[in-house]
Amino acid sequence: MAVSLAVIVAPLAPSAAAATVTVVDGLPNGGYPQWLVLIALVGGYPAALVLGLPAFFTLRSGWGQKCIHVTVAGGIIAAAPWLLFVLIGPNPEMATSGEHVTVVGGAKTILGWLDGMRMVG
Repeated sequence: MAVSLAVIVAPLAPSAAAATVTVVDGLPNGGYPQWLVLIALVGGYPAALVLGLPAFFTLRSGWGQKCIHVTVAGGIIAAAPWLLFVLIGPNPEMATSGEHVTVVGGAKTILGWLDGMRMVG
């Protein structure tokens, strides 16, 4: 019971925080409820089900009785959706970050990859 409740509730907290930041930054397209659902369905629940449950059962079996193991597993679970997005996500035709060009002709530049990895980190 506690595991199923954790899988349902745990992705909502970071999804709510990310949706709040998105709405506060002024991005339109439906407002807070739509961003919350989008972020939870794309980044929260798939990672919780595909990575979180196996990590939970592995750590529970006695391998992860140290705080560092739990912390590393949580970091991997949180970063995995963003890493996947950086690696296979769509690119615009042209993009910049500050004064640096990150995408040219639909392909990421070195600075684009570094910016993406910074986001994952």
